[in-house]
Amino acid sequence: MTRNQKIILGVAAGVAGVAVIALAFLLGRITGGGVTTQTTATTVTVTTTAKTSRTGATASATTTSTSTQPATSQGPYSTMNAAVNYVENQVESAGSFSAIDPGATWQPAATLHVIHATPVGGASYGGDFYFFFVDGYYVGQEVFTSGSPVPVDGATFAVSYQVYLPEDPHCCPTGGTNTVRFHWDGSQVVPLDPMPGATM
Repeated sequence: MTRNQKIILGVAAGVAGVAVIALAFLLGRITGGGVTTQTTATTVTVTTTAKTSRTGATASATTTSTSTQPATSQGPYSTMNAAVNYVENQVESAGSFSAIDPGATWQPAATLHVIHATPVGGASYGGDFYFFFVDGYYVGQEVFTSGSPVPVDGATFAVSYQVYLPEDPHCCPTGGTNTVRFHWDGSQVVPLDPMPGATM
């Protein structure tokens, strides 16, 4: 085999290596599973080398390919407006819901997001509902006859409320004030404190 043939053979081997990488990348894109909302890029560098036996000269070819890997997906209620729309389209026996100052309870950097709302359409105030969201997914709710929101930290939210004793009328709770904290423990929202008399 001549020197030129060996050089051509070495370069051809390098090009074939690059083609294999490109094909693997394209197959990964095709079989990677549709549309993702967020991606992270991974850079892969491949160097192929052809060397002649007489001169020891080398020829290198380098290719860089970027593959996309899906990041953690977000649910449909990952923004305050989407969560408000979800809450206001829920139906309670007293009617639909109206969000109350969502900017005060929805903390953009938090893990546990909260929308405060009350039913509308009834003859009297329908109570305070707190809808909980994590990663854009609805994960539960809690209701108080009358309660005020108290954001605590990114994974904890508190409600301060007037405690109703068994014989109290709707207008006049007499059991004092209590505060209950709700915490996202990684799988569910759990109350960290007892909440007696939260509703009539």
